[in-house]
Amino acid sequence: MYNIMMDRIIAECRDYSEKLFESVDKAHDFLHTLRVFENAKKIIKHVECDNDIVLIATLLHDADEKKIFSTENNENARVFLDKHFQNDIVERIVQIINEVSFSNKLSPTTIESAVVQDSDRLDAIGAIGIARTFTYGGAISRAICGDKNDNDTVSHFCDKLFRLEGLMTTEPAKQIAKSRTRYMRAFIKRLKGEIHGE
Repeated sequence: MYNIMMDRIIAECRDYSEKLFESVDKAHDFLHTLRVFENAKKIIKHVECDNDIVLIATLLHDADEKKIFSTENNENARVFLDKHFQNDIVERIVQIINEVSFSNKLSPTTIESAVVQDSDRLDAIGAIGIARTFTYGGAISRAICGDKNDNDTVSHFCDKLFRLEGLMTTEPAKQIAKSRTRYMRAFIKRLKGEIHGE
């Protein structure tokens, strides 16, 4: 009975998330959320954690992302969570969500938080990470490659994305990240060469 009920809640959460992201930039859209969700499903096969909490948190991990929404205190996530869970579970999921963001510089405090954070970071690297980075860079009119002091897209790889491999917590994510980072480094090396006429 519990599993049937949780499956229904997860399906409703997926629908809620899809509606929430109908009009956002394509680097942070619902398809990103779905990829994070699928990453989490892969990771939880190899670690012991509360799978349902992880899956709900992945579907809501960007529900109050500051680049997209001007909400306070996880307002969008709480709209859904308060309808389906008791307060202790709501706060547990909100804590996981708040520990996901790279910019918050928070380390995961639970295995569930580690899985969600790793799942999100995996979608920032590899081929999909390259595509998302240039999509977002275009959306905010960021140059592809500028002067040394510019906040350009190529610099973003060196400043952030190449570091994510070493910040993964779970073993499955570490293995995936290694391959994806290798691919990104090769791409950026080739891109820099073409930019500089090599």
